[in-house]
Amino acid sequence: MVKVKVTEKTSKLTVYPNVSGINTTIEIELSTEGEIQLILFNQSGQMIRQLLTRTLLPSGNHTYDLNLESFPVGVFYISLLTPDGLQTKRLMVIR
Repeated sequence: MVKVKVTEKTSKLTVYPNVSGINTTIEIELSTEGEIQLILFNQSGQMIRQLLTRTLLPSGNHTYDLNLESFPVGVFYISLLTPDGLQTKRLMVIR
């Protein structure tokens, strides 16, 4: 009998603090080196800003600090596209 161990490659997106007023931290954990995109959308699905565009990052943990002072109060979505797939997290901005 042959046993095969299957490991799933995954990347992880974390946004904190969430709910935020001035600054938030975006943490990206990559399982493998790869080209990523980090994009911010408003509640209507319109792209507000490309935070990282086709950026090659090594595997491991990476952080991105986002200043929210110029953002209106509301709900935003942060999407991370990696070779492992797409992840999206909600971000609430308050004052």
